[in-house]
Amino acid sequence: MKSVLSNFVSVRPDTTKKDMLNNPMFREYGDSIEFESLIDLNNKLTLLDLTINGTNVTDRERYTIVKYLLVLGNHNFLSYPLKVENIDLGLGESLPDFKINCKCYEYYLEVTIATTTQYMDEKDKKKIGKLYEDIVLIDGEEIEVKSLEVKNKDEVKDGEVSGITGNPILGDQSEVIFGKVVSKSILKKTEEKLPHYKIDKSKDIELLLYYIFPHQAGLDWCKSINYSNDNLREYNYDDKEKFDRIHLMNDSRFLYNILRLDGIDISQYDLILIDDDSKKDNTFKKDDFMSSREN
Repeated sequence: MKSVLSNFVSVRPDTTKKDMLNNPMFREYGDSIEFESLIDLNNKLTLLDLTINGTNVTDRERYTIVKYLLVLGNHNFLSYPLKVENIDLGLGESLPDFKINCKCYEYYLEVTIATTTQYMDEKDKKKIGKLYEDIVLIDGEEIEVKSLEVKNKDEVKDGEVSGITGNPILGDQSEVIFGKVVSKSILKKTEEKLPHYKIDKSKDIELLLYYIFPHQAGLDWCKSINYSNDNLREYNYDDKEKFDRIHLMNDSRFLYNILRLDGIDISQYDLILIDDDSKKDNTFKKDDFMSSREN
């Protein structure tokens, strides 16, 4: 029987050793970068080219780690001197993507996309300049996306396109889908990669998810996170060797340490940082996330 995790991916196998040699993680700085201060961090990172070429994994990881560093740096979650190294260079070693040293505190970070293989394959087929409507079909644990070319939005009515059969997105289905995609992406990394890391596991290991899936507009983030965490509990996540913190982001939102967000009203915020040491809930309203990114 096919594993329920088989369609959920963290990275796509499009990056080769040759690609990584020709495309260093931090561009002109190579595969490691150092910062002496927040000013230095902003000066260096805001000038990096964050263009993502197709499904290139290095490009996507660069985009995600830079957003992560800018958000945390500009909200005083980092200390200096700071060194960030891309240690998984595609050599077949069992390593997280990054090692981060903040002054005297060192930890590891795995960066991944939360999506499905099927959706990314469908996304790759889209042609530049064409208009598409993503139709999501759900059958139990199976989630399928049909990307249909349309001449104009008038062809789409109530989430349905002529010729497609299946259940349209209704009620809280967008949040249910989010919960399935995110929780299974976490489980896949937790079960298939985390146990095999050849590192000092006395140090913290964090996971950063970049959510890529249709129907994010109007998403109830509080309900979405709760669904994801409920799914993890069903799979006995707390009994597994697990990541110390799990963060989630998309193009407009950053949620730090999502396993601690149960019951917190996060829907009105674009950025939430919860510090493990102070236990303080730092919520930032609309545009605060955007203000921490490069223009």
